[in-house]
Parts: sequence; C-alpha cells; structure tokens
Amino acid sequence: MKAIEILINEHRLILKFLDLLDTVRDGLIRGEVPPKEFFERSVNFAREFADKFHHFKEEYIMFSLLAKKRNGLFKNEVNRLRNQHESSRAYIDNVFNSFNRSDKISNKRIKSIDKNLWNYIIDLRDHIDYEDNIFFPLVERELSDEDLDLIHAEFIKINGSNGGRAFEKGREHLKILASLLKGN
Repeated sequence: MKAIEILINEHRLILKFLDLLDTVRDGLIRGEVPPKEFFERSVNFAREFADKFHHFKEEYIMFSLLAKKRNGLFKNEVNRLRNQHESSRAYIDNVFNSFNRSDKISNKRIKSIDKNLWNYIIDLRDHIDYEDNIFFPLVERELSDEDLDLIHAEFIKINGSNGGRAFEKGREHLKILASLLKGN
C-alpha cells in the first residue's frame, strides 16, 4: 500500500466517524442526548486518530516535503490544509469544553455542541473530498516516485511506532461509539 492509499483509507475511517456525529446531531435536534461517554470518546478519536495520527502524517511528513519542492510552489495549498486542520481542532476543543463542564448538559451547551459538530463535520468532509480528489492527485503528479517512497517509508515508521495498531484501534473505537448510540 502506498502513502496516498494509506491516507485515503484513514479518510474512510474518519468519514465513518463523521457519519456517527451526524447521527448524534439528528438526535440532538429531537432532544436525544447521547451519554457523556460518547462525547468523551468522540473527542478522543478526533484528537488521537484524526489529529495526532492522520494529520500528523500529512503535516509533518507530506506537507514538509512538499514545502521544499519547486521553490515553495505548494506553500499556499499546504497552508490552506494546515489551517483547515487547525479549524477542526478548534471545533473539537469547543465540543469538549461544552460537555466537560459538568455532568448535566444544558440546552445552551447542547446548542454549542450541535453548532461545533456541524462545523466540524462539514469542514472535514469538504477537506477530505478536496484532499482525495484534488490535492492527492496533484501530489502524485508533482512528486517523484522516490519522494513518494520516502513518504511511504515514513508513514510505515509511524505506524510501526504505534505497534501497527493505530488504525485498528481507531476502527475499534468507532464500534464502541456506535454501540453507545444504540444503547441511547
């Protein structure tokens, strides 16, 4: 599996997570609030899998190599994608802050959670679509096979440093989230 395929497979897992968040939003509209554990685990998935595992590889490996290529030609693209990552982090922090203040989640906090989930879902879906369909094909055209192999090797190192389990742990995490919603 090549570097781009690894990222796209991770995107598929993140999209499943976004589907679960959409389900939560639908429930919030009907007054159904999932258990606090759902929000805790969702924030954990967003921070650990989407951000520290997936976005880390994009930002510190792929984007760094791109920034050095062709006299900074990709600077604007890379900055745009990094800014989108930052926005998604802010939305997740806002969700965390909204549910983490007390055991009872007030209507005001539910509205804040809903708003931030909405922004997170929409922005991240657009971001993933852009990366998968525009940015990654550009990367594959512009980087040499040696560069892509280098990125792939670095991704394998990162996956290995996590015992090769981060993707599987992410998938297991989503199963738990889905079961928490079913039990609601």
